[in-house]
Amino acid sequence: MNRSFLLCLTIVFTTIGAAANDSHGVRTWPSPYATGETLAPLTLVDATSASPTDVLATDDPLIVVRYLGYSCSHCVEQLTYLNRNADALKELGVRVVAFSNDDAKQNERLMDRMGYDREVISILSDPDGEAAKNIGAIRTSLDTLRDLHAALVIYDHKILFGVYSEQPYMDVERLVATAVHAKERASKSESVQELGSHTLDRYLNDGYSVSTVFGPADGINGPVDLDFNQSPLHPNDLWVVTTSNPGYGIALIHDAPFDHRSLKLKKDSRASHFMWRTMGIAMGPDGSFATAQNGENGDFDPFYQFMGPTLWSSDTAVFAQRHQESRRLLGSHLDMLHQSPQNLGIAHERDNVYWVSDGFYNDITRFDFSDPHEFGGHDHRDGVIRRYPEAVVGTPVRGRPAHMAFDAEKKWLYYVDPGKNMVMRLDITSGGLNAPLTPPNASNENLAEYTEWTGTTVETVVSEGIGEPVGIHIAGDRLLVGDRSGGNILMYDLSTTPVTLLGTIFIGAQELLGITVGPDQRIWYVDRGAAKIGVLKTTSDHQIQANIDVIAAAKSSTVGFAYTNASQDTRTVTLRSRLFPSTAEGEGSPINLPDPIVLTVDGGQVVDVDVPVILPDNIHAFRVEVIEDDGTTDGGTRAHAMLVPADIKRAIVEGAMTELARITPAMDQTDREGYVSIRVDLFLRIADQLDSLQTVVWNSGTMGEISTTDDAVMNSLIAREIELLLIADDPLITRSDLPLASTFFNQFGVRMLGAEVINPDNGQRVFNGVADDEITDGMTLIDCQHPRLDHDRGGRYTPNVLFSTNDDDAHPILVRNGSTGIGSVRFEQGYRRSVILGINIGRFQDGFQRTELLDKAVEWLENAPREIVEDTTTSVDEQLRSIGVSMAIHGNPATTSTTVVLDGDAGNIEVGLYTVSGQQLGTVYSGPVLGTLSLPVDVSAYARGTIFVIARSTRGTIHSTFVKQ
Repeated sequence: MNRSFLLCLTIVFTTIGAAANDSHGVRTWPSPYATGETLAPLTLVDATSASPTDVLATDDPLIVVRYLGYSCSHCVEQLTYLNRNADALKELGVRVVAFSNDDAKQNERLMDRMGYDREVISILSDPDGEAAKNIGAIRTSLDTLRDLHAALVIYDHKILFGVYSEQPYMDVERLVATAVHAKERASKSESVQELGSHTLDRYLNDGYSVSTVFGPADGINGPVDLDFNQSPLHPNDLWVVTTSNPGYGIALIHDAPFDHRSLKLKKDSRASHFMWRTMGIAMGPDGSFATAQNGENGDFDPFYQFMGPTLWSSDTAVFAQRHQESRRLLGSHLDMLHQSPQNLGIAHERDNVYWVSDGFYNDITRFDFSDPHEFGGHDHRDGVIRRYPEAVVGTPVRGRPAHMAFDAEKKWLYYVDPGKNMVMRLDITSGGLNAPLTPPNASNENLAEYTEWTGTTVETVVSEGIGEPVGIHIAGDRLLVGDRSGGNILMYDLSTTPVTLLGTIFIGAQELLGITVGPDQRIWYVDRGAAKIGVLKTTSDHQIQANIDVIAAAKSSTVGFAYTNASQDTRTVTLRSRLFPSTAEGEGSPINLPDPIVLTVDGGQVVDVDVPVILPDNIHAFRVEVIEDDGTTDGGTRAHAMLVPADIKRAIVEGAMTELARITPAMDQTDREGYVSIRVDLFLRIADQLDSLQTVVWNSGTMGEISTTDDAVMNSLIAREIELLLIADDPLITRSDLPLASTFFNQFGVRMLGAEVINPDNGQRVFNGVADDEITDGMTLIDCQHPRLDHDRGGRYTPNVLFSTNDDDAHPILVRNGSTGIGSVRFEQGYRRSVILGINIGRFQDGFQRTELLDKAVEWLENAPREIVEDTTTSVDEQLRSIGVSMAIHGNPATTSTTVVLDGDAGNIEVGLYTVSGQQLGTVYSGPVLGTLSLPVDVSAYARGTIFVIARSTRGTIHSTFVKQ
């Protein structure tokens, strides 16, 4: 049995049972105490008085650690870890008492050598081991004397938490949270809620500004949801779910409310299952959090049930750190439960209990992880899942979350119904058990409980006046609801019946998703369309921001920023700037730009700042950073912009940042030179401005996406006769769900047959090259091995895609060994060349074969003829790729409006505004084009950044871009 005994909530153990593993993978023994049980005096010897003392005689919550002495290096590490948080523990009023059988002299040596804070940590002696015996740390099990580590949380002589183990217990977050909540949780919760209600009203009554905290130049791409850490040790850490870079992972912002904030991108090695298409995040108060996943690669299988919420540790020494290379253990996740394959949002209730919005069963479901299994394990036998079918959740648009919020005081669960664009709430105290449920055979999951609950109270909260509710947050009697369609936040008063709309907070986000309120009582949000994490600041906050986030730059350029003096007084401001070489793989060392810029800025004024930059080379992208010098080491407010050399000829577009096998290192193994590695979200913004571009290697891998915007840019590359290698498997499957799927694949000369299905399947695919082919002649037995989609999926593996050719100019270059299945096709028509590869590069077992295939495919693309012959005739197929109109943008950049001009002769044309992530912001025009059409577009409500204007007909797609400032 692999069951944790970390939280001994209800059972008093009267006998010593067998050991188990706790959620940190250490061997544990049952606690002899029940939660809340009163302890006898704990008598230890104080080094200063050399006399016994009862350490429990205090009004402070205690973390009591029984360790094995100074000679135990792991024990010292545990105490040192606690001491690192000494300042926070003092502020929180928590003390640490550690004891062993070491004498007073040894204890003093340890205190002095390690520099422990004596106001927080006391190290005492238990010379005869009686105290260790009394608390159960020395015990006999199976005729063997066990000398155990113990970590206890004690308040008012009562034990609230206890773990006994062979190794020191290192989850300091949980120890501290349990101690703090024992004394302050109720009063602290009430004060926060009261403060939140009143301070949020200032957004309606006073001035505020919309500020970008981190954006695309900082590595943010496709943020979906966010939440502040609820642990007492790290309340200022903001955790943001990102959909790429580093792909279904976390952008962790330390000290988010402060100017010295820092950003770290983290991704677990098993994110391909445990954070696949994550739609929401909810932080718990004890150092853990949960994420809600939506489908999985291969979710073309309608009977697949093996997805659901995942439980994680918020300890940064654990998340995306533990078991990252292990083949036996599944990364750093704490636990996972299934039976909700299409999660839309998630909210925390208590302990390890979370609620999710289920887009597959169209209901609200309660998940209790109970005691987490070991890190990376898969024992779900204590999991409890309860479905609430009366809380109906309508089917959403693919990729659109439906977030949730829990009112802990009133026990109402608020959730978005995306099918009806309404906000609902569920009384979690209502209803009762209706019937047991049986997990589908395909899920193969044993559970402690899987039931249906009915008779619940469900009420409508907001039914009108909002376009697409997505983000949602509760602070006291204030309800915040983000409107994805308008990009703004609506505030409601929950103290009235029905709720009262108090007003709208105007953000103008391109694609507003998650929202939350931070410990600074500001509203924080994510804008997936603009790839930004933002905060609503009061008018007293100074700001600096880039005029354009991503720029196709000449070697010598001037980058524009704007500085806002929010005070009423004139300020002298010194700005320093640095340049960072950047690839999709990371950044190099900074280059300090000379001559700081000194400004005199009148109160309340905005001034332009021009930063001169000379790019050192044209084989990297670069990030330029501008920081206000406030006299501190870290500096004050700052902003960034990304620069891509405008004269690059060859680009690697990395759209699958979550893959372990990356395209940039793979290309480095080939003989191809001069390729600039760029993240897909950056490339999309400046692709049209790269006039010298000739060849593009575009990797969507398995966990990337091919959105409407990706589609439009790829179509533009091919129309510009830029050679394109597209590598993808599952993204091609999901691309078939979007409009004009056949047109998209036609431009590669193929028709997609779908995912290859083999029965029985061991994940192996063996391909051969094609005799006399310019790329693969002589290549044989190319062994590809697909990984299991998860640890219990019953033989299913990540998909690969098969094609058929639909053009005489399309040539198979990889075929399945022993069959006619085509896995890759090269296409040459006139002066256009492309290669489509329907298998992830990480699947190739032989690195030399992968390198040879990439090298020859890209070499073939690079050798495409470029000189246009005047008498070249245009094929019918090529003519069909034109939609019959041209498009231009008048007014770029734009602040309040721009004009889209269409010219040509065509039937029905649909013109829309789209974000970089592919979300449609609005419709510009739908109908025929006969001559010239001038279409004014109001963009005043949209967020800053690049906006795509995409025109589509049944014959194809064209696009243009403009920048909203």
